[in-house]
Amino acid sequence: MSLGTFGGSAPPAVRVSAGGSAPGGDLLQESLDLQSPSPQGMPATTPQFFLPAANYGINLIKNGDFESWSGGTAVVPDAWAIAGGTVAKETTDIQRGGAACDVTATLNTVCDLSQTLTISATQNAQLRGRTVTFSARVLCATASRVRLLIEDGVVSATYFSAYHTGSGVYEDLFVTVTLSATATQLYVSLEISSGAVITATIDAAMVVEGATSVAFSMNPSDQHLRISNMQSTAPANATDQGVWRAEIGSASGSASADVTVTFETAFRTFRIVLTSPVNAAANDSILTNSHSSSIFKFGTYDNAGGRKAFEIFWMAIGQV
Repeated sequence: MSLGTFGGSAPPAVRVSAGGSAPGGDLLQESLDLQSPSPQGMPATTPQFFLPAANYGINLIKNGDFESWSGGTAVVPDAWAIAGGTVAKETTDIQRGGAACDVTATLNTVCDLSQTLTISATQNAQLRGRTVTFSARVLCATASRVRLLIEDGVVSATYFSAYHTGSGVYEDLFVTVTLSATATQLYVSLEISSGAVITATIDAAMVVEGATSVAFSMNPSDQHLRISNMQSTAPANATDQGVWRAEIGSASGSASADVTVTFETAFRTFRIVLTSPVNAAANDSILTNSHSSSIFKFGTYDNAGGRKAFEIFWMAIGQV
């Protein structure tokens, strides 16, 4: 389960991860779920959040503003994949937030920075037969090499936007397609065609239902996972006030060994893990034996120090 953005006027909805979710999950349903009523009967979203969702459409891809780089600034940004080139975090020439993504093609190689949504009977099935539009702000100094594309895994054709003109400034690129009624994926990419080594920069990437490109808005899961600038003064060992994330979940202790919990998204060095018993006796205890950027281990014990199985809640907060 992931915790909502701190500081909102109403508690946002949460979604259960309980040990993590696989890539290519049901992002459309996840986004829609965030707008359903909360258990307390109040709207799950704040007015500030609901307005962009209502006016501009729900962004179906994650990390479209390229703010999350949990693997490092020279590793592919979260939720994206790279083939035929390299990436770097761009923090100077940007269009949205505090970062964009520089994509550099390998010599004489087609390069793609891509994201894929799985479509099946149980995942994102609502997208079958629907019209979708992929748009982004793209910068490049070389003409007729950089464009956006969509594939649905069924139709043999690949659908492309117009090429960037090579103006050296950001341009709006977009491509619209009606997905097959039997589509197996929604694959979107910034593609650099084969040729000389060049770099393109992408920011504010959006995929929405409909035939019109719209103003950028974050995927709802991005919006409620990001916790930015939580305190006015950064602690000495947390100087990077980039993107903060909180995860919560539950786990079962063991009467024989430590239990390992894997985070949904890896944290950077600065993080804290908190635990609380659920159905333990008054003097039972939890010992967090170790944790790293991707996991933590805990043991559950009775009053005499012997191992005992009981449920716990946990929370991890840190930078990604």
